[in-house]
Amino acid sequence: MPDPDTQLYQQTIIEHSRAPKNFGPLENASHHAEGYNPICGDHIHLYLLITDNTIRSFHFDGDCCAVCKASASLMTEALKEQSVEVFDDVLQSFLKLVDPKVRLSDVRIPDALRIFAGIREYPSRVHCATLPWKTAANAINNQSTITSTENSA
Repeated sequence: MPDPDTQLYQQTIIEHSRAPKNFGPLENASHHAEGYNPICGDHIHLYLLITDNTIRSFHFDGDCCAVCKASASLMTEALKEQSVEVFDDVLQSFLKLVDPKVRLSDVRIPDALRIFAGIREYPSRVHCATLPWKTAANAINNQSTITSTENSA
């Protein structure tokens, strides 16, 4: 019998890939960054409007695989109207969540994002899931270099 968590993970990936939330450029973005995964071919742009240290709007676009698109979609939904500090905390939790060396019971993360615990079963897809997160972090930190899975852990 298939693992229900894996099934839910796969279903969520498909749903957010077909109908991603917050997909498209953000005209009044205060922060922007570009990410690239040469292994999978993911190419993504993250756009944020940050005022008073709060992410007011959070969008993405690009040509990326289902895992990358779903990860970006869920991230933008979960962190809209959150502080930059909350983003940083959730980013660190997300990176732990997809790391098979970290016990899941040690990870505190919003329930909507916990679905990505299933990605640890597919090591070749971890970079796909983390690229939007690392790209968003670069946008928030005003880093102008392209985020690449080739130079990130």
